[in-house]
Amino acid sequence: MFAITFNTYMMKIKTNFIYSSILTVSNFLFPLLTFPYISRVLGVSNVGIYNWVGGIIQYFIIFSMMGIGIVGIREVAKNKNNQADLSKTFSSLLILTLLTTVVSLLVCSINCCAKICNVSPNVLHRSCQYLH
Repeated sequence: MFAITFNTYMMKIKTNFIYSSILTVSNFLFPLLTFPYISRVLGVSNVGIYNWVGGIIQYFIIFSMMGIGIVGIREVAKNKNNQADLSKTFSSLLILTLLTTVVSLLVCSINCCAKICNVSPNVLHRSCQYLH
Protein backbone atom coordinates (compact mmCIF):
# COMPACT_ATOMS: atom_id res chain seq x y z
CA MET A 1 0.00 0.00 0.00
CA PHE A 2 2.77 2.43 0.92
CA ALA A 3 4.65 1.68 -2.32
CA ILE A 4 1.62 2.58 -4.44
CA THR A 5 1.09 5.83 -2.57
CA PHE A 6 4.80 6.68 -2.70
CA ASN A 7 4.98 5.89 -6.43
CA THR A 8 1.94 8.04 -7.11
CA TYR A 9 3.48 10.85 -5.07
CA MET A 10 6.75 10.59 -6.99
CA MET A 11 4.87 10.65 -10.32
CA LYS A 12 3.13 13.86 -9.28
CA ILE A 13 6.45 15.42 -8.34
CA LYS A 14 7.98 14.42 -11.69
CA THR A 15 4.98 15.73 -13.60
CA ASN A 16 5.01 19.03 -11.69
CA PHE A 17 8.76 19.36 -12.30
CA ILE A 18 8.31 18.79 -16.03
CA TYR A 19 5.47 21.32 -16.28
CA SER A 20 7.40 23.86 -14.23
CA SER A 21 10.45 23.38 -16.45
CA ILE A 22 8.38 23.87 -19.60
CA LEU A 23 6.91 27.06 -18.16
CA THR A 24 10.32 28.42 -17.18
CA VAL A 25 11.88 27.64 -20.56
CA SER A 26 8.94 29.16 -22.45
CA ASN A 27 9.14 32.29 -20.28
CA PHE A 28 12.72 32.72 -21.53
CA LEU A 29 12.18 31.65 -25.15
CA PHE A 30 9.04 33.62 -25.96
CA PRO A 31 10.59 37.07 -25.43
CA LEU A 32 13.75 36.00 -27.28
CA LEU A 33 11.66 35.05 -30.29
CA THR A 34 9.26 37.99 -30.29
CA PHE A 35 11.46 40.93 -29.25
CA PRO A 36 13.38 41.26 -32.55
CA TYR A 37 10.12 41.42 -34.49
CA ILE A 38 8.51 43.88 -32.07
CA SER A 39 11.54 46.16 -32.01
CA ARG A 40 11.70 46.19 -35.80
CA VAL A 41 7.99 47.00 -36.17
CA LEU A 42 7.77 49.60 -33.38
CA GLY A 43 11.11 51.32 -33.84
CA VAL A 44 13.54 52.57 -31.23
CA SER A 45 11.50 55.37 -29.66
CA ASN A 46 8.28 53.37 -29.49
CA VAL A 47 10.05 50.43 -27.84
CA GLY A 48 11.30 52.87 -25.21
CA ILE A 49 7.79 54.19 -24.64
CA TYR A 50 6.47 50.63 -24.46
CA ASN A 51 9.07 49.69 -21.84
CA TRP A 52 8.41 52.86 -19.83
CA VAL A 53 4.66 52.20 -19.78
CA GLY A 54 5.33 48.55 -18.94
CA GLY A 55 7.39 49.65 -15.94
CA ILE A 56 4.60 51.89 -14.67
CA ILE A 57 2.06 49.09 -15.11
CA GLN A 58 4.31 46.73 -13.14
CA TYR A 59 3.94 48.99 -10.08
CA PHE A 60 0.17 48.63 -10.30
CA ILE A 61 0.50 44.86 -10.70
CA ILE A 62 2.72 44.68 -7.61
CA PHE A 63 0.14 46.64 -5.65
CA SER A 64 -2.72 44.49 -6.85
CA MET A 65 -0.95 41.27 -5.88
CA MET A 66 0.44 42.52 -2.52
CA GLY A 67 2.10 39.19 -1.72
CA ILE A 68 -1.22 37.38 -1.84
CA GLY A 69 0.36 34.43 -3.63
CA ILE A 70 2.76 33.74 -0.78
CA VAL A 71 0.07 34.17 1.87
CA GLY A 72 -2.28 32.04 -0.21
CA ILE A 73 0.16 29.14 -0.40
CA ARG A 74 0.68 29.23 3.36
CA GLU A 75 -3.03 29.43 4.18
CA VAL A 76 -4.03 26.72 1.71
CA ALA A 77 -1.32 24.45 3.11
CA LYS A 78 -2.69 25.04 6.62
CA ASN A 79 -6.23 24.15 5.58
CA LYS A 80 -5.58 21.39 3.04
CA ASN A 81 -7.31 18.71 5.13
CA ASN A 82 -10.44 20.72 5.95
CA GLN A 83 -12.54 21.30 2.83
CA ALA A 84 -14.77 23.96 4.41
CA ASP A 85 -11.85 26.05 5.67
CA LEU A 86 -10.02 25.57 2.40
CA SER A 87 -13.00 26.84 0.44
CA LYS A 88 -13.39 29.82 2.77
CA THR A 89 -9.68 30.64 2.53
CA PHE A 90 -9.72 30.41 -1.26
CA SER A 91 -12.80 32.63 -1.50
CA SER A 92 -11.30 35.21 0.83
CA LEU A 93 -8.05 35.33 -1.13
CA LEU A 94 -9.91 35.59 -4.42
CA ILE A 95 -12.08 38.45 -3.16
CA LEU A 96 -9.02 40.26 -1.77
CA THR A 97 -7.19 39.85 -5.08
CA LEU A 98 -10.19 41.10 -7.05
CA LEU A 99 -10.61 44.09 -4.73
CA THR A 100 -6.98 45.17 -4.94
CA THR A 101 -6.98 44.64 -8.71
CA VAL A 102 -10.08 46.80 -9.17
CA VAL A 103 -8.59 49.55 -6.99
CA SER A 104 -5.33 49.35 -8.93
CA LEU A 105 -7.16 49.49 -12.28
CA LEU A 106 -9.19 52.49 -11.16
CA VAL A 107 -6.12 54.40 -10.01
CA CYS A 108 -4.25 53.47 -13.18
CA SER A 109 -7.20 54.48 -15.40
CA ILE A 110 -7.67 57.80 -13.64
CA ASN A 111 -3.95 58.47 -13.86
CA CYS A 112 -3.82 57.60 -17.56
CA CYS A 113 -6.86 59.71 -18.40
CA ALA A 114 -5.45 62.67 -16.50
CA LYS A 115 -2.11 62.37 -18.26
CA ILE A 116 -3.71 62.06 -21.70
CA CYS A 117 -5.98 65.05 -21.12
CA ASN A 118 -3.17 67.24 -19.83
CA VAL A 119 -0.68 66.25 -22.54
CA SER A 120 -2.87 66.69 -25.60
CA PRO A 121 -6.05 68.62 -24.77
CA ASN A 122 -6.64 69.66 -28.40
CA VAL A 123 -6.70 66.11 -29.71
CA LEU A 124 -8.92 64.64 -26.99
CA HIS A 125 -10.90 67.74 -26.01
CA ARG A 126 -14.34 66.22 -26.55
CA SER A 127 -13.56 63.00 -24.66
CA CYS A 128 -11.78 64.81 -21.82
CA GLN A 129 -14.22 67.65 -21.23
CA TYR A 130 -16.29 65.38 -18.95
CA LEU A 131 -13.29 64.64 -16.75
CA HIS A 132 -12.60 68.27 -15.81
